[in-house]
Amino acid sequence: MNEHDIFTSVLGEVFETELDGLTAEITLDREHEFSDKFDRKMRKLIKRRSRSYFSLICTAGRRAACIAVIVLLLLANPFTVNAIRQTILGFIMDNYSDHAKVTVELDKNEQYSDRIETVYDIMAIPEGFEIEQFLDDETWHVVYYTKGNDGIFFFQCPVQLYNNSMDNEYSVFEEFKDGNRTYMLHYRNGDSHYTFIWNDGVYVFEVASNLGRDKTLELCRSVKQRE
Repeated sequence: MNEHDIFTSVLGEVFETELDGLTAEITLDREHEFSDKFDRKMRKLIKRRSRSYFSLICTAGRRAACIAVIVLLLLANPFTVNAIRQTILGFIMDNYSDHAKVTVELDKNEQYSDRIETVYDIMAIPEGFEIEQFLDDETWHVVYYTKGNDGIFFFQCPVQLYNNSMDNEYSVFEEFKDGNRTYMLHYRNGDSHYTFIWNDGVYVFEVASNLGRDKTLELCRSVKQRE
């Protein structure tokens, strides 16, 4: 059992009560409407999330609760190691010992909007997947689809608002070119969870799933402007 597995096991035991409480708060009704309290939590979560633990999202019952607890644990620990900065595909990565802070490299001479004026969606969601959670407003467009233990994540935000913390201890980042589009690919060796990230100069997009690289790439190819 490696350190990641141990952490996951301990997390479930220590935060059992907290997870139960959070799960009760995020139950969807048939109209997929959330309370103001839940929306506030989701906004905070999305701004500072770590999908190195995407496998926890894709276990039944406590997806959002697990993400929230993990993010709080990460933020509770002060970072004392100086970051090693690098640039890849228009993204700036501040690399620490166990995570990378990812932002967009902005042109100081350009004007960037802080609102989503054009909404994009994954058009080729596989049969049987249903929306479990979503947030859709002028600054964030986020959707979780689930089918059993499988999950698909889609994210869109303006480039100047993108600020993500991602695991670099158990996973890797690499450049992945597909036709005219080049992605920053994030994954763990031997795992089926892949995250594709790209920046078109206006928005940042992320597509993640536990369906393997090829199927996740197919989802990326189907991302188009909402009519």
